[in-house]
Amino acid sequence: MVFQYADYLAIKGNVVTIYYMTDRFLKGRLPDAVRKRIGHIYSRHCPDWYELNKNIIRKAAFDKSDIKDHHDVIIATAVMTAVFVNSLLCHAVKYYFIQGFETFYTNEEEVFQSYRLQLRKIVISKWLKEIVHSQTGEIPVYIPNGIDLSVFKPTVPIEQREKHSLAFHYRNAVLKGCEYAVKTIDYLRDKYPDLEVYVIGNVDCPESLKGKCRYYKNITEKEVADINNRIRVFMSTSIEEGFGLPGLEAMACGCALVTTDYAGAREYAINEHNALISPVRDYMKMAENVIRLFEEEMLLYSISYEAVQSAKRFSLSNSREDFMKELCCSNCIHLN
Repeated sequence: MVFQYADYLAIKGNVVTIYYMTDRFLKGRLPDAVRKRIGHIYSRHCPDWYELNKNIIRKAAFDKSDIKDHHDVIIATAVMTAVFVNSLLCHAVKYYFIQGFETFYTNEEEVFQSYRLQLRKIVISKWLKEIVHSQTGEIPVYIPNGIDLSVFKPTVPIEQREKHSLAFHYRNAVLKGCEYAVKTIDYLRDKYPDLEVYVIGNVDCPESLKGKCRYYKNITEKEVADINNRIRVFMSTSIEEGFGLPGLEAMACGCALVTTDYAGAREYAINEHNALISPVRDYMKMAENVIRLFEEEMLLYSISYEAVQSAKRFSLSNSREDFMKELCCSNCIHLN
């Protein structure tokens, strides 16, 4: 979402710089001069999976001196960068874009302390809005994540897709719960020898999945949408996540979503209406929900239809406009 918002701001005529906090690269193992050089190379080529607008400036930041005082707005995008941005002595309006409850970076109290910093806050989900409000008394701006509905849409009717097919996104982070996705697949494979599994990842195919799926690494949004239109069921096994875009993208393509009951999914998933929801870490219940959709076609078609209708409420164009309008409140962002 950070890259998508940056793209949109640049398209609208704003000068956009993305700073990468590379001060932690190989800390204590190499001289600072070497680490800075590595950081500069990294910043020029990151991200390698998303094509940024060519007008966006990319820089490495090692300390405060690397942030020049000519920005109108500076946006922190994580707990660590929030503390850094708050400490900057500059004239810019400072924002904190809160995308998750980031206890995977630090402890809970430090996350709460970051919320209390004197930064304007934007959250991507209602549950994060409630947490920030409870800790600060402030009401942060709520801008849900959006998806490109011109890309993520049904192109193949669900009845024409492979009968026993599913997909999920693989990530190494423990909170993504992918170990439970693997267990679910292993269980389903015994019942459905013709099971077709598509996995989209950002790392090399893990050993636990080799020979069990068709694995795609660092593919484009269009390619993700194409895969979503091959399958009937999309599986999300997250334990905790701020929002959960892959599940929503799949819904927009007409997939029937089976998801764990993590907070982010509650932004769009309603049990027995547009998705089937199971307890976190309960791979057996997840498998049961997949089986229901494989065996009960009318349920599959109903869930699929409602999923598409629900996803239409989360348009990327609306989210980008809302994000830009919020920044415009500081009278320094171009609308046209």
